[in-house]
Amino acid sequence: MVNNRESLSSWNGPYIDGSVYGVNRIQNSFTKNVVGTSAYLDVLKLKGSDWTVSSDTTNACASNSSDCYAYIRIYRGGNENVAAVQKLYSILDNSHDSGNGGLTGKIRICSTDSICFKYMPIRMI
Repeated sequence: MVNNRESLSSWNGPYIDGSVYGVNRIQNSFTKNVVGTSAYLDVLKLKGSDWTVSSDTTNACASNSSDCYAYIRIYRGGNENVAAVQKLYSILDNSHDSGNGGLTGKIRICSTDSICFKYMPIRMI
């Protein structure tokens, strides 16, 4: 999403500005300037139906499940970023999900330190 590491001629990226952080994480101007310097983005496979608890492990799903979605997660990084993540969640939940809470809709609370954006269903080919 950031680098063309396979050197594919068909790749038209980068699709997300930023830099690779760790193995499968991305840091960019949004995560650094809005959330905090150690915050990052990654992608998780989670259930699309309403959740009963805010947990990225409890709500994980198998790719072959009909209820499996890709979620873009914003993880807080350091403890100093907790308030920024909570504020961002509140703004987004109110503007995109009518303030319906962290267990349903497009904007969800993945854990005490992260929020997730429901992106698209995962379909096996």
